[in-house]
Amino acid sequence: ILYSAVISPDKKWLVTAGYDREIQLRDLQSNQIVKRFAGHNGAVYDLDIDPSSRVVASASADETVKLWSIQSGERLDTLSQGEKEQY
Repeated sequence: ILYSAVISPDKKWLVTAGYDREIQLRDLQSNQIVKRFAGHNGAVYDLDIDPSSRVVASASADETVKLWSIQSGERLDTLSQGEKEQY
């Protein structure tokens, strides 16, 4: 089940996420998945991309918000102070 989809401000990327906990980064020109971000332990409910189109934020049922580098695919930070599901 898809819960969130967002297009980057520079219109290069589509990022999707949902019940399966996987975040997919798709190149809009080629329509190919170029990266998959994994690390949440619950459904991913919401996504956002910063204005520079460099960082994706993901909010999850695992009570965390994670920040991901679009370029490298690495997790930059985990904000885990939430006390319930994050939207």
